[in-house]
Amino acid sequence: MSDLNEATAKETRRVTTGSDGVAVVRTDDATRISITADLDMHTARRARSIIESVCEARPSNVVIDLSGLEFVDSHGLNLLVDAHRTLTAAGCRLVFVPPAGHIRRAFAITGLDGLFAVRADA
Repeated sequence: MSDLNEATAKETRRVTTGSDGVAVVRTDDATRISITADLDMHTARRARSIIESVCEARPSNVVIDLSGLEFVDSHGLNLLVDAHRTLTAAGCRLVFVPPAGHIRRAFAITGLDGLFAVRADA
């Protein structure tokens, strides 16, 4: 296989767009879950089902992109903690793309900023 074909194969993406601002992009290297808008009592249930389906596939690398998150409540924080627990217990490398400052503050207040591996360049 030529270098060009290998590069093209690595860039193959499978996109699943959920309702409530959750999208999943799968590549050969990682599964990226992007959560936008709000993660609250009304949207966490749908987001949970999408994240659980990602967990069932047992990916080796998962990026949860919170850069588009506008609001999070205790339901959303609980979902992120559960996702962290489930994926890391399965041996998955989990990285979070940090949310905006006001959401990051909620992480700091609850102590979750120390639990999650956060990388701006993930």
